[in-house]
Amino acid sequence: MTNLLEINNLTIKDETGTKLIDHINFSLKASKVNVLVGESGSGKSLTAKALVQQLPNNLVMTYDELNYENKKLSNIHSLLGKEIGFISQDYTHSFNEHMKLGKQLIAIYRQHYKTDKAKAKKIVIQALEWVDLAPNQTMNSYRFSLSGGQLARVQIASVLMLNPKLIIADEPTASLDVITGANIMNLIKHLAEVHKVTLLLITHNLSHVLNFSDWIHVIQKGKLVDSNHVQAFKNHEIAPYSLKLFNSRSQLKEGEIMINLNNLNFKYRETPVLKNINLTIQPDEIVGIVGESGSGKTTLAQIMLGLLPVSQTQYTNCNLKLLPIFQHAYDSFNPKFKMSTSLEEPIKYHQETNSNEVHQRMHTLMQQMHLDEKLLDSFPDQLSGGQLQRFNTIRTLMLAPDMLICDEITASLDVIAEQSMIDVLKRYYTDTHKGMLLISHDLAFLNQIVERLIVMKNGEIVDDFNIKFLFDKQRHEYTKQLLAIY
Repeated sequence: MTNLLEINNLTIKDETGTKLIDHINFSLKASKVNVLVGESGSGKSLTAKALVQQLPNNLVMTYDELNYENKKLSNIHSLLGKEIGFISQDYTHSFNEHMKLGKQLIAIYRQHYKTDKAKAKKIVIQALEWVDLAPNQTMNSYRFSLSGGQLARVQIASVLMLNPKLIIADEPTASLDVITGANIMNLIKHLAEVHKVTLLLITHNLSHVLNFSDWIHVIQKGKLVDSNHVQAFKNHEIAPYSLKLFNSRSQLKEGEIMINLNNLNFKYRETPVLKNINLTIQPDEIVGIVGESGSGKTTLAQIMLGLLPVSQTQYTNCNLKLLPIFQHAYDSFNPKFKMSTSLEEPIKYHQETNSNEVHQRMHTLMQQMHLDEKLLDSFPDQLSGGQLQRFNTIRTLMLAPDMLICDEITASLDVIAEQSMIDVLKRYYTDTHKGMLLISHDLAFLNQIVERLIVMKNGEIVDDFNIKFLFDKQRHEYTKQLLAIY
C-alpha cells in the first residue's frame, strides 16, 4: 500500500516551548480514506493544519522530511486548491458575508482554473448539487442567510469542485444532521474510490470512523498511539487507549407550564421557517429536538430566548430566566479576552446571583469537564473547539438558569468529551431539577439524556413522544428514517 503524503518527526511547540505535537511520524495511504481521531485538544486539527502549513503564528513546526507523491517538499502551499483541498471546521468564516456565495465560488474556481465565468458557473452548480443544495437559491444567498449545515455543505462543495488528489477534512460533518452527514460522507468516500482521491478525515464521530475509513490513526496528548487498518479496530486488535476511545461511543437503546407556544408561525423574508408550532414544556422536563439542518430547530430556540420577535399570544415563558449554550463556541467569546475575563463578564449582568457561589460552581464545573485551571489564562484561539465548547457550557451553567437551551453543544466534542458533557448535564439536573431543551442532530446523544423527543421537518413538528417509545412502530416515517442512520 503506497503513501501519497508522508511527514517524519513532526513536532509543534508553542511560544513557551511546550510540545503540542511530539515527534509524530505520519503517512496517508494513497486513494484511501485515512482518519485521525482523538479527544478534544489532543492535536488532531493541529496535525492537519501542519500538513498544509497553516498553523497560527505563535506555533513553531519542525520536521525531518515531507514527501508528496514520493517527492521531497519544502513548501506545500503551491499544491493547495487543485492538488490538496482543505475543509476547515470553522466554515462560518470561510466566506465573505458581504458577497453572494455564487460569486465567491465562481471566483475560487477561476483562481485555480483559468476559464470563463459560464464554464465556472456550470462546475459550481454541479458541486452544489453533489452536496444536496439548490444551486440557484444557494448562489444568490449570503453567508448569514443559510443554516449552519447548509453553509458547511457550501464549503465542502468549494473544495470538491476543484477535483483535488488529497482532501483534508477537519470535522466536515460536525454541524450537519445525521442524514445529510451520512450523505456527505458517502459522497466523499465515493469520490475517493472512483476518482482515487486520498482523504484525511479528522473527526470525533466514531460512527463515521468505522463506517467510512480504510486506515485509522489515533492521537493522544500530541502523540500518535495507534495506526492500523479499520478491520483491526473492528476486531478490537488495538492499543488500550484506542479501545477506551471506541468503547465510549454513544449507543442507542430502545404541572406548571414553563414554555407555551401556540399556533406559532414564523417567516424569514417571506419564506416560512416555522409552521403552526404548538408546544408546551414543563419546568422540570428534559426535552430534545431533532431534525435536519434547516428544519427550524435553531429558529425555534431563538424565539424561546427572545432573540426573534413574536406576539405574546404565540409565545409565553412565565418571565423565567432562560439561558443558551450556543453551537458556535468560538463566536461566543471575545477573541481579545482571556477565558477568565469572559467567564467573569456575565456575573456583572446577573447581579442577582451570589458571585462567590458562581465562582465555586465555575471551578467545580471545570473539574467535572476535565479543564485545567491554567486554561483560564488562555485566549479563545489558543484552545481546541472542544475545550471552547466546554467553557461555553460552564459560563451558562454557573449562572444556574431556570431553563437551559442548548443548540448542538456536542457538535465539536469527541466521544469522551461528549460523555463528560452528558455526565455534567445529568448531574446539573439531579442537583437543580431545572428544565433543559437540547437541540441536536445526534439521536444517540439525545437518547442518553432526554425524557421527551420532538422531531422537526421543514419547519413543522412531525413527532413528539416519550423517549422510551423511540422504537415504537407508530413513530412517524421521518423519525424511522433518522433511526435508520444509526
